[in-house]
Amino acid sequence: TPGADAAMIRRTDELTARLQALMADLRGDPIYGKYEEPAPPSIRERVSNIVGSQWRVTSPPTRVQRDGYNHAADAFEKTLADLRALVERDLKELESTLERIEAPWTPGRIPVWKKEADESAS
Repeated sequence: TPGADAAMIRRTDELTARLQALMADLRGDPIYGKYEEPAPPSIRERVSNIVGSQWRVTSPPTRVQRDGYNHAADAFEKTLADLRALVERDLKELESTLERIEAPWTPGRIPVWKKEADESAS
């Protein structure tokens, strides 16, 4: 886009990096596995462990499972707030900038469209 400047490209890269970090919080960071390093448990892993161990039992959750839930819930609360800010504030700001500089449509972006006047009717 001719109207895009280097700052906008850096901003786009920053938003992409933030989204990747949020996805790593939710699903885990695949980089650790590539280097066979132990990874901190993701939100999904914590919840899956609790669900898997409670699926066919009638006993209440253990203290470890309750602690795991609390860790997952706290992490999810923060991750969700960060995702909401990224989507509702930062991405909207970027989309407005793209519309202002008349960038071509990109997937996921709802275009601003106005019907052109029919000049043949005059």
